[in-house]
Amino acid sequence: MVQRVGYSDQDEFLGGPFVQDSKIVFKATTPKKHYWRGESKDYYTGHGWINTSKYPERYAPQHFNDFLLHDEFKLYEEEVKIEEIEIDVQMKSRRYSTLFYPGEPTRVHLDPLGEEVQVDRREGHITFWENQEQPNHYSEYQMKSTYPKFQIKALREASMNEVPSEIMNRYTQLPNTLPARVGELAEELTKNDENPYDKVKKIEGFFRRFGYEYETKDVPIPKEGQDYVDQFVFETKRGYCNNFSTSMVVMLRTVGIPARWVKGFTFGEITAQERGVYTTQVRNLNAHSWVEVYFPGSGWVPFEPTKAYDNPYPFEIDRTTPDTSSLPDMTDLEQRLKQDFPDIPERDQEDRDVAGAGSKSKPWYQSKYFTISLSVFFALGVLGVLFYWKKIMISWIIARYRRNQDPQLFLKAYEVMLQLVGKWVVRRDPSQTMREYVVALESRVSQEELRPLTKIFEEMRYGNKKTEEGQLHKAYQLWERVLKKMRS
Repeated sequence: MVQRVGYSDQDEFLGGPFVQDSKIVFKATTPKKHYWRGESKDYYTGHGWINTSKYPERYAPQHFNDFLLHDEFKLYEEEVKIEEIEIDVQMKSRRYSTLFYPGEPTRVHLDPLGEEVQVDRREGHITFWENQEQPNHYSEYQMKSTYPKFQIKALREASMNEVPSEIMNRYTQLPNTLPARVGELAEELTKNDENPYDKVKKIEGFFRRFGYEYETKDVPIPKEGQDYVDQFVFETKRGYCNNFSTSMVVMLRTVGIPARWVKGFTFGEITAQERGVYTTQVRNLNAHSWVEVYFPGSGWVPFEPTKAYDNPYPFEIDRTTPDTSSLPDMTDLEQRLKQDFPDIPERDQEDRDVAGAGSKSKPWYQSKYFTISLSVFFALGVLGVLFYWKKIMISWIIARYRRNQDPQLFLKAYEVMLQLVGKWVVRRDPSQTMREYVVALESRVSQEELRPLTKIFEEMRYGNKKTEEGQLHKAYQLWERVLKKMRS
């Protein structure tokens, strides 16, 4: 049976194709890009997810906001930087009683309010009821919520030995029927990683690097007795968010890292942006699932394994140590560019030897003054090469990629640009996805070009539409502007 895309409470049997549905669920204004969290689920059955929280608590609406401040509802802990944001949501579909929210809601005003609020504090599922039997399909709400910024240093230093036993037991659960090769693969992928964060990033990136395909139509349903994750990881290698997110959670659990499956909506389509506030519309086709991992000191941290999607939350690199990334290592840069792009020319070997010329011993018959003059000449030459090499290389790259405007060549050109930015502006942390890195560049690189350029890049790489000539020309213009600003 073909399903219709959208948010649903029924996740016990996952798999199979679905058809898209562009109906608008709600419109919202918010100052940050984020996912809209509906709930998480803890128990993997081998063919889907169920929630083992048996007795959700019910509150009178007037007491609900007091509950939101309770420690047990918190997603984030002391190592996470948070700021409070205000959100306004207008529902266009009156089928939902579930509250969709980013971060940790601290205050909610709902209209109509109804008589009861039901809360599953473990999985963060909040629903509103007209009475004990009838859900309240509300029309709008205003909310204050905390927005997180995660510290990579703290995540790397977190120890799984400090995870509370209740969380470890609940969120490392796996069925006895899980094929052993799932855990063996996770062990093999992470065996060289020394901390949990790097293990998580290794598994998160696995699906993007090893040929897995995002697919919504040709997606098989597991056979009777066949594990949902095992089928996707080892056999079909194609699917949508549920396949990717469930597989990541299960693989993390096999290596002793507590993780859970989360569902809700992506940010949606931005229809306006004014004075730092986005207006977005969220459709049924934006229904999505992702992963949360527990790190002691930070709490529940979101990750995004699904191909063609990027984690909207910021991860901050520690900058307490001196940053020498602005001092170019030309040999290293050339080697990386040469490896990816063989037609980039190298400097002559004679130029490469210049740096060591002043230290070489000279034949006895050369005069002291000639030696001094030659050393000064070589030193000036070295300084000249180092001073102008950045400009020369950027000018050559602009000329190389601009003269033949081709979509596939542009994808390479964008990646070369980020390599140069990483060398001369801000170094890219190995654990960062491309989207995380671009977000981290906001304070260092002009977003007037970088944001629309990155959007075009993502549409060209992950979209199914043919690239229009005008869009490609605009992409090259923005790309060239970024490089010229770096060159100046």
